[in-house]
Amino acid sequence: MSRLLELTSRLSESIPADEVARIVVDQAVAAIGAVTALMWKVDDPSTHAVLVGATGNEPGVLERYARIPLEPWLPMADAILRCEPLFFPSRADFRQRYEIAERQVQVSERFHDLSYACLPLVVQGRAVGGVALVFPHPHDFEADERMFLTVLAHHAAQALERAILFEREKTAQAHLERVKQLTAALSSAATLEEIAALATQVGAQALDLAAAAVWSTDEHGDLRLLGSYRTREQVIASVRHIAADSTLPLAQVARERRPLYHERESDVPAEHPGIADAMGRGDAFRSYAMLPLVRGDHTLGVMGFSADRPRRFAPSERALMSSVAEHCADALARARLYDDARRMERRLQSVLERLPIGIFVARPPSGTLVFANHAVTHIWRTDAFPTSVEERCRILKLTFPDGRPIPRDELPMVRALKGEVVDGIEARIERQDGTSGAVQVSAAPVLKDDGSVELAVATFVDVTAEKAALAAADEAGREKDRFLAMLGHELRNPLAPIVTALDLMRLHGAGELERERAVIERQARHLVRLVDDLLEVSRSVHGGLRLERAPIELAVVAADAVEAAGPLIEERQQTLTVSVPSAGLVVDADRGRLAQVVTNLLKNASTYTPHGGQVVLSAHADGAHVTLEVADNGTGIGPDLLPRIFDPFIQGPQGLDRRQGGLGLGLAIARQLIASHDGTIEARSEGPERGTTIIVKLPCRPASSPADAASHDPAQPTARSIGRRVLLVEDNPDAAMLLASALTLAGHDVRTAGDGPSALTLVGSYVPDIALLDVGLPVMDGYELAGQLRRLPGLEKTPLVALTGYARGGDRERALASGFNEHVAKPVPLRDLLDLVDRLSSAGPGDRP
Repeated sequence: MSRLLELTSRLSESIPADEVARIVVDQAVAAIGAVTALMWKVDDPSTHAVLVGATGNEPGVLERYARIPLEPWLPMADAILRCEPLFFPSRADFRQRYEIAERQVQVSERFHDLSYACLPLVVQGRAVGGVALVFPHPHDFEADERMFLTVLAHHAAQALERAILFEREKTAQAHLERVKQLTAALSSAATLEEIAALATQVGAQALDLAAAAVWSTDEHGDLRLLGSYRTREQVIASVRHIAADSTLPLAQVARERRPLYHERESDVPAEHPGIADAMGRGDAFRSYAMLPLVRGDHTLGVMGFSADRPRRFAPSERALMSSVAEHCADALARARLYDDARRMERRLQSVLERLPIGIFVARPPSGTLVFANHAVTHIWRTDAFPTSVEERCRILKLTFPDGRPIPRDELPMVRALKGEVVDGIEARIERQDGTSGAVQVSAAPVLKDDGSVELAVATFVDVTAEKAALAAADEAGREKDRFLAMLGHELRNPLAPIVTALDLMRLHGAGELERERAVIERQARHLVRLVDDLLEVSRSVHGGLRLERAPIELAVVAADAVEAAGPLIEERQQTLTVSVPSAGLVVDADRGRLAQVVTNLLKNASTYTPHGGQVVLSAHADGAHVTLEVADNGTGIGPDLLPRIFDPFIQGPQGLDRRQGGLGLGLAIARQLIASHDGTIEARSEGPERGTTIIVKLPCRPASSPADAASHDPAQPTARSIGRRVLLVEDNPDAAMLLASALTLAGHDVRTAGDGPSALTLVGSYVPDIALLDVGLPVMDGYELAGQLRRLPGLEKTPLVALTGYARGGDRERALASGFNEHVAKPVPLRDLLDLVDRLSSAGPGDRP
């Protein structure tokens, strides 16, 4: 257990995939006596798995298994494809099932016999990797060992998924940075060849591809190689010049102006066998992508990328290719237009108008405006710009990112008019509509033959949205880190007294343990409340809230809430004033859910009110609505926090001791529940130390009869009926023992099993009236067991109850679809469980064979 806790702690950190692999294989070998361990990550596309870590292997093994195909003849691949662990107690078991793989497995000859375990790393039903373990002798995998390996694989899968997502995020950030660098670099590229060299190098390096190339169309529409990066000479020789009417894919892309992706040899059309010869065959095939370089109505060329193996280009990679191609096309268009500027001024202006980048063209010496495209007016939210430099500077209001004005002599356009090149500086702008934005500015002179400046060109890329997205992502990351730190604190706080109380009980022996038991009970309930809050928010976000609404007096709900929150208010020696009419405020509501809201509001008010403070609960009719208010004279809410107070995990400032505690979910749950009742909730506060008032408005419904608003108690226990035959399948021995004892004390005949096969054997001689099945069982899960029980004679209609710790959205629906009659989340109160057994098992023991 200590090793598993250590492993869980280490894997909960944000670490790379190879570090996850190192921890997993080392822990697996150390914990269960394996001689070797290997861990793979499923590649993209999901046709192979790539080795990310190993230990205990002999030379040559790592190279042999560096990349394995995901095909069912190989046991590790089979486990990944099935998303199920595979165990082989001996080499004979392995050889019998995987005859082909046995001939290819490379292990040490010093072992006479071996045993194997292949564990898929599964996240939300899909495998992200796998772990293989080899033992030096025949080895029976006991249930507890399989459970350990299952838990190990679960935590390894979660850690590997986080590492993969983190790597993808880093890749996305790197892609964005590469595009920015390319934009800046291309803005100063003077020739078509320079543009091709920059675009191919940046694109290939950003995507970690083997090679890239750019072709340009000539006046006849033929494609001619403009530049390449690490492209093989044999490929260059065959595609250096391609006719416009050629049947080759490059010409097809130029004509149809649509990208083309050949990711496997099978993607290559049969009429082009020469392509496969040039790009390789089978696993040696070099996959490639070709994208048209288009601006306006003109095809400027084609850009190609190639990998050194069959590879499916992910959507993010295709998007980056398109972005690089777009920027390359922009640059090619500018270069061509600059070359023909004197002869093709009108055509130049037409193309520049279509560019998404803002462009200014000015003439020295005074900087008279020659051209400003539509993107510029869009960036500054204005209709047009004056031609004079002074008036234009007044309107543009270009400043440094920190808000300091840029001196006139340092403005990019002014510097370009003097012959300087300004390469991609960041600036802040004040738009004409009063808003501010961020732009990336580049500027360069267009020189005459004598070296003097003929024109100056400045480009503006609006990066406002990108910077806002990055800022939001940074804030989200900080919010997540704060929440994780707070969650760790909240879960450790109740665990500490639980452990201490257990130690005290051990020291006391059989003496008086009531005080320690009470501590354990309080802290355990606190943990359950924390988990319930998290699940409640998850259900509300995913639309999983279920309400049982009926007319009820608000006074009944208020009484329930006061009863639940009263101990906390009394403990803090606060004064609670209740002003809720006993009749006349009828609402159509779920009594328990609405009482949960009011309880949360009362406890929240008490928590943030000092000892001896005041809390007021009041309600009154308000036209067609009923208004309920919870007010306090506590710490209040600052104006910066007030708009977000109902968001999940948002709390007021707390000290290092976190005396107020909680996860910041109470008000978020309250908002969702009130919205589900067609009501509204808002918070008002005049600021810190000025108290807080929470106002709830619900539609008013007049009671049609006294029974409509009756304060019936849905929690009243039902009358106990005769004993039942109960089958309990639970792999946790302690939980099984306690539940069986409780059910036996209630008069039921209980039989227990620790897994699915044992349960199926048991029902051969014991036919239950009802079966309580854990879902997370070894060997076969509860869903599969339920299906098999349903197919047995005499058990077709036996009530089945999923007694499980899985209580996320969709778990109940999956249980019912698998043949269960009920889905009950742990921990379930004993009285509720006994009522459920009585209600579902309508036939007594005598009615069954």
